[in-house]
Amino acid sequence: MGYSSLKFARLYAKITVESDAFMRMRKKVNLIPRMERCASVQIKEPETLRGHWLESFAPYSEIHLEIGCGKGRFTADMASLHPHVLFVAVERVPDAMVVAME
Repeated sequence: MGYSSLKFARLYAKITVESDAFMRMRKKVNLIPRMERCASVQIKEPETLRGHWLESFAPYSEIHLEIGCGKGRFTADMASLHPHVLFVAVERVPDAMVVAME
C-alpha cells in the first residue's frame, strides 16, 4: 500500500468512526407530509414478510436488498434495467429516505 493509499485509508477510518453518516443532507422542512404521501411504498413492519417477500410482491422472480440506498438513484436505475427483480432499499436517514421513496 503506497503512502497516499495509506493516508486515505486512515482518513476514511477516522471519518467512519467520527461521523454518524457520510451523506450530508439538508433537513426537510416538510418531511412528515412528504413521507405520508409516500406511504404506499414504505413497509413499516418488514418482519411480517420474513420468508415471504417474493410471494407478497408477485410477479418478481428475484429479490435484491440495498442497505443504505441514500437518495435511491442507483436503486431506481437498477429497477428500471431489471423489471423482474424486486429491489428493497433500506435507508436510516429520513431526509434521504423520502427522496428515495419519491
